[in-house]
Amino acid sequence: MPFFTNNLILRASICLLLASLAPSLVAADSSTEAYQKGNVLYEKGKYEQSAHLYLKSFQEGHISEELFYNLGNAFFKQENYGEAALWYRRALILNPRMPEPLQNLRVLKNRVGLLDFETKGIEQFISYFRESEFVSLLTGCIWLSLLTLASALFTKKLRPWRTLLFIACCFSACLTAASFFALKTYRNRIAVDHRAIITVTEAIAQTGPVPDAKTVIELPPGSEVRIVTNSGPWQYIDIPGKVRGWVRSDALNLLWPPDKQQKKSDPSSN
Repeated sequence: MPFFTNNLILRASICLLLASLAPSLVAADSSTEAYQKGNVLYEKGKYEQSAHLYLKSFQEGHISEELFYNLGNAFFKQENYGEAALWYRRALILNPRMPEPLQNLRVLKNRVGLLDFETKGIEQFISYFRESEFVSLLTGCIWLSLLTLASALFTKKLRPWRTLLFIACCFSACLTAASFFALKTYRNRIAVDHRAIITVTEAIAQTGPVPDAKTVIELPPGSEVRIVTNSGPWQYIDIPGKVRGWVRSDALNLLWPPDKQQKKSDPSSN
């Protein structure tokens, strides 16, 4: 009898587990289906419909650099360059070393003259990595430093190797310092916090948050800015070239995290 009871409990538990997983599995299948249909329509030249399906796939939980890159291409084909740049940059957040969106952003820069925060030297190298990779490297280096130091000082069997262990400890300590510097640089100079993309044409930065304020600079679609102050219908922004100004909130989209509503991006809402 106890065996029979335990067996029933096990089966009931498995059924409950499968029932709880079913909605997420259905959502995954649905998002994949929308993505595949979007690819088919894109190949047929139906770019507006394909963008709509890509967005539907994203709203249903599909997040990948391929999806974001395809969205950028669909908007690019519609000459919606602001949205194209937005999704290319989002693809690069997921995979900073993906060459295709980098190439297409260079094309957009030549075509519409979009503005971006350029990175040079060590910052450019750091920008090819994710923040999580620096965090993992820093954590690993700290543990390696502690383990090699402890082994050199407290493990009798390893005393003949003490010199090598101290060298390894010094090397890992240097890596720790380098990874800490890289992580700090990433968060201070490269991180996407408060960054946004101009997604409309004929956007301008102004001297004040009023319609009749003077123009500071024109902002081509796809331009990258950094939000300093959010004042509801207006945003006070940093602009590449050490310029600041006010721009209407409906002229830009926050770079990250992506808004699953995407009211301005969805072709069906135009």
